[in-house]
Amino acid sequence: SVSIELRSPEGIYEACTPVNNENDGWYNCTWDSTDKKEGYWDIRLNSSKEYYNSNSSLYDNWFWLENINATSENISVYVYNYTINDWQELNFNEYKGWTSYFNFTIDIYDQEGDTITCTLYLRRNSTNTWEQVGSYTITGTPGIPTQGTCWVDYQSFTCNDIGIDWFKWEIKNGEPANYYNTSEINAPKLRKSIATITLVQGNDSIVNRTTGTVPFLVNVFDTEKGSVVEGVNVSFYVTHDGTNYQLDLVNQTNSSGNANYYFAPDCSYEVGKQYWLAGITDSCYIEKNISNSTVTIRGYLIPVITQPKGEKYLRGNYHDGQNVVLRGFVKDECNNYIQDAVINFSSIQGNVENYCNPSMNEQNGYYNCTVNTSTFSAKGWDVRLNVSKKFYNSNESIDQFQIWESGYWVETKPVLTTDFYVISYDSEENVGDGGWGETWYFRVNVTDEDDDTLEVKLWVNSSLANGGWAQPLPIPMTNSTVQGVNTTVVFKIEGWPTYSNPGLGAHAFKFNVSEVKDIFGNTTKDFVNNKFEIGNGSFVIDKDDLLLSHVEGNETSVYRPGNNYQRLSVKTYDIDRGTDVTAGILSSNVRIWVTKDGTNYLEVPAIFSAGFINTSAGEFNPDCNYQVGPQKWKVGVLYSEAYKASNSSEFSINITTIPLQIELLEPLNGQLFLKGIEDVPVRVNVTDECGGVSNASVTIKSQQLGASPSEKDCVQDQSPPGQIIEETQGIYKCVFRADTTGQPEPTWLYGYTNVSIKAEKEYYNASNTNLTIDSYYLASRPVITLGTVYTDTGSAGWGDNWHFPFSVEDEDYNAQLGSTINVYFWLNLTGKWELVDQKNCLPSVGNCSNIEFYPITFTCNRTYSDIGNKMYKINASDNFDYTDEKSSSVTITKDQADVANVDWSKNQIARPGNDSAWFATKFYDTVKGLEIDFPDVNGSIYITTDGVNFLFNEKLVTQPNGYFNYTFDPNCTFSAGIQYWKIDLEDACYFTASSGNQQITLIGQLMNSLIEPQENSVIPVGYVVNVTGLIQGECEENVTSANVSFEELSPFGETKIIEPYPANEEGNGVYYSTWNTSFHKGGYYSLRINSTANYYYSNSTLFENWVYLNNTEPNYTSPSVTPTQEGWGVTFNFSIQVNDTQYDNVTCTLFTSTDNQVSWVNRGNTTVYGGLGVCSITVSDFTCSDIGNDNYFIWQLDDGTNKFNITP
Repeated sequence: SVSIELRSPEGIYEACTPVNNENDGWYNCTWDSTDKKEGYWDIRLNSSKEYYNSNSSLYDNWFWLENINATSENISVYVYNYTINDWQELNFNEYKGWTSYFNFTIDIYDQEGDTITCTLYLRRNSTNTWEQVGSYTITGTPGIPTQGTCWVDYQSFTCNDIGIDWFKWEIKNGEPANYYNTSEINAPKLRKSIATITLVQGNDSIVNRTTGTVPFLVNVFDTEKGSVVEGVNVSFYVTHDGTNYQLDLVNQTNSSGNANYYFAPDCSYEVGKQYWLAGITDSCYIEKNISNSTVTIRGYLIPVITQPKGEKYLRGNYHDGQNVVLRGFVKDECNNYIQDAVINFSSIQGNVENYCNPSMNEQNGYYNCTVNTSTFSAKGWDVRLNVSKKFYNSNESIDQFQIWESGYWVETKPVLTTDFYVISYDSEENVGDGGWGETWYFRVNVTDEDDDTLEVKLWVNSSLANGGWAQPLPIPMTNSTVQGVNTTVVFKIEGWPTYSNPGLGAHAFKFNVSEVKDIFGNTTKDFVNNKFEIGNGSFVIDKDDLLLSHVEGNETSVYRPGNNYQRLSVKTYDIDRGTDVTAGILSSNVRIWVTKDGTNYLEVPAIFSAGFINTSAGEFNPDCNYQVGPQKWKVGVLYSEAYKASNSSEFSINITTIPLQIELLEPLNGQLFLKGIEDVPVRVNVTDECGGVSNASVTIKSQQLGASPSEKDCVQDQSPPGQIIEETQGIYKCVFRADTTGQPEPTWLYGYTNVSIKAEKEYYNASNTNLTIDSYYLASRPVITLGTVYTDTGSAGWGDNWHFPFSVEDEDYNAQLGSTINVYFWLNLTGKWELVDQKNCLPSVGNCSNIEFYPITFTCNRTYSDIGNKMYKINASDNFDYTDEKSSSVTITKDQADVANVDWSKNQIARPGNDSAWFATKFYDTVKGLEIDFPDVNGSIYITTDGVNFLFNEKLVTQPNGYFNYTFDPNCTFSAGIQYWKIDLEDACYFTASSGNQQITLIGQLMNSLIEPQENSVIPVGYVVNVTGLIQGECEENVTSANVSFEELSPFGETKIIEPYPANEEGNGVYYSTWNTSFHKGGYYSLRINSTANYYYSNSTLFENWVYLNNTEPNYTSPSVTPTQEGWGVTFNFSIQVNDTQYDNVTCTLFTSTDNQVSWVNRGNTTVYGGLGVCSITVSDFTCSDIGNDNYFIWQLDDGTNKFNITP
């Protein structure tokens, strides 16, 4: 029995079956080596047979099993073209963007059917190390040749990989010994990627200057990557003047590929159409701009009305009427006066708006228009100024009328109507018969449209014609409180002063009217001719009717024994006037008659005195001529010039004792008391013929004829009731308490108060009522009310004119003695009170309300200042020496200031050298309205060092002309570019004001340094080296965003840009380009750096003979000729293998010699491009004479630098 086994290189046995017996001791089997391991295999033969010892023989490493390796070819790289959505094969000398999508392929053939794994390695320019980036496996079937294409796609290059990159494949067929790498291939060559930039938003947009924001939005799309890209630098350029672009912002794209600029224009932009564009300015992408877009910038108009300021104007329909000038100015939000705005002035009252035409342009930002008010209604009018202009938002300003402040007032004159009349009534309200003491009513209607308070007067002529006009009763014949339209004014004359004034008989009357004060309380006569008069009416004055009313003697008793007397008395009462008659009747024309027997009258001597007709000779002392018992008596007036003749009624008389007597002890002679503050004590003395009387019933009343009620009882009319206390025998006291007199008018009036007293007691005849005229006087204390302090301009600055308003009330001003008030104004500025001003006023004429101390001014200078919280007080005293005082404080601040002028010598300075510019600024005091044109005012200049931050400042003081001056010579503290300067007013007397940011451009000098390659470097031709430069300013600052290019200058005077152009920016002033020295001739090369940058002077620096490029001779192998021997008439093919390590194009020139190298014949030349290949030339013109073995050939090789002949 025979078995055959094979042991693999890994020590694993496997049987070979079937084993065939060939007889004669030979056995065989067939082993399939497909998919077996490569290496040495062992064979073991095992045999056994009956009657034999078995055997197992091992034939170690008996044979080598070879695994034929896989072959690879057609290495290719494809780039995906997103435009056509298909792959395109890459020429290895072609540059593509670093973001491109690459597909690396290699064709594989393995005849044994192995599974082949292809692994792709890249050596990227940024790392210069090999890295595995992907693999592809072609699954094989043992025994069937494996054939296919491996591919790996790759899109992970970075911007830093720009330049020449390398790749290779590793081919594995499962046998590590067979693993191999393909040759390294110099590809792909990467450059900046191409991207498109498109407008998304912002074209034809509109934005408001200083307040608005509008988005500018663009999208960046990488056409080589087929997608939007994030993190790409995009620069936005905008014109400020409609023409010249300025870089406003550099921003990066977001994840959507969008870059935005939220454009918010300030005052550096002019209104109107501006242009903007955006461009890719990224070191990783080729620059690309969008086309110009537009944005319209709109400004704000600010109209300010300067005239009128609340003044009054007489309406234009009067012969002396006035026109109103409306005036104002227009600025924009950047404080520029607008000279060509479209403006409209109008006047507004309620729902009425009257437009003013034509409007006049004063050409300095001011405008005016004149209004004729002939058709205007009276009173206040608001003023509106409406403005508009192209590229500005329309606006309007409304000055609402406020007297003396804004708007204007249309003044009208008062008018009296002709429907006046006169009528009289007696005291019992019956239509009178014209008695001079009757109540007369004169009525007239008055109109003044602007609601001025008017004074209407009634005038009476002493006769119907040619008499003198007068006001017999000045107070009731003048009404100073008339107001309104068609207001009825009635003059009520409660009897003429006397029968002779204006006199009995026929008379004429008339009215006139004039302005007292306006509705604002101003008593100044704005228009002195605002008067009107109307007349004349007529009336007749007659004698008054008398009523003789009993006073004393009726129902009286008289003891006849002794000298007991009884007065018989009547009071003479004017029925028409309703008052007692105290004059105008002669005693000779009066009579008293008393009956002696109840029927027959006897005349008793009588007299007229003080409104009474009394019995003469003191008292009526009846004697025996009169019967005891009730008698009648009466009184008569026979004649009077002022009164009609009249008799009294009949009265009765009896015997009686004398009545009680009562006397007022205090108060007397108009004693002063403060109404509602001080109690008023009243003392009386009650007596009979024997002296004081105790336990009498006393009545004490205060009387004010104009009050309601006119009399107040000291007990009953107080709450709680008052008390009458008997202090001593016959002396009684009652107090009118302050809470009683303090009741408001008309219950209790200010002024003189009469006291009425009366005493009664059982068995006595009551005393007469004793009326003391002007017993005491109720007065008031002046009260000050402080108003709100204000200034002319509304500021709190020390330089303003200050108003200290106040009002003084003295409630007794309408009383008989009136009120005269002296007012004093005090200031405490230094810790001590000082009297500053004083005034006096009369409340009765209304000049104690809304008055002020003005102008009050303060001081601030280099040595003294009123700034701070300061006290003031106002005190007042009236004509009774009653006083009041109020104090308060005001805070005085610095004055507001603003810039008056800003000037400078030039807009640009060269930073290197001694170039300079001067700056100047002047301010003005906005409170005073004056320029600050004196020296030693404090301020500072501020200058940015980095275009943003004002890190440089220096203190300044004004010159004698008021200007702050500064000369600026920049040093290396200041970066090149646009800087800003400003001069600020910073003084203890003024709030800070600023010139505003002013622009100055600083220009620096670029300086170029070559970092690499180092000087005298020897560089083999074909190497790719970085050319790196450092770009700085003259102040050694690194300059970024410069435009830098590198140039090579060959030993032959040729100049060539080193790509890319412009050079890549690494950062911190470092720029580089990749210099591919392939195909360069050897020799010393010069390098040049060219640099330009915004705000720098450009530079071009040549580094002569800086490096040496070493171009080596090309290698060659296998020079041959085919055939080597043949008849002279055939064609001979001469060839040589060339390999130039610098990939120079190698020109091969063939020379042949048929005379043992005595002479040579040039057979032509051919060129191997790229330095690797076979040069081949055929020769077919040998002749018979060339037959022999003395024939030679040589090749001359020339790579452009090296030229040599090979050995023949």
